[in-house]
Amino acid sequence: MKNSMYTFNIKKPGEEEQPWTDQDSKMVALTTLGFLGGLMVAPFLVWAAWNVSMPAIFGLPVIGYFQSLGLYLVAKLLLK
Repeated sequence: MKNSMYTFNIKKPGEEEQPWTDQDSKMVALTTLGFLGGLMVAPFLVWAAWNVSMPAIFGLPVIGYFQSLGLYLVAKLLLK
């Protein structure tokens, strides 16, 4: 790609762009599956822990999966 006044090249001279490999595709697939799996499993664990402990200890109502997803996301944002 030719440089224009709006772009610049951050590569070292002589360094060429590497082609996309099967290893890269596998890494992207595993990362995506891990993210989606974590997004499904982590709220389930929050839901289970909440519904087992909170109503018995504090008399709070039980929650659904989507409420636990929201609770998980809020906690993730606050603790990051």
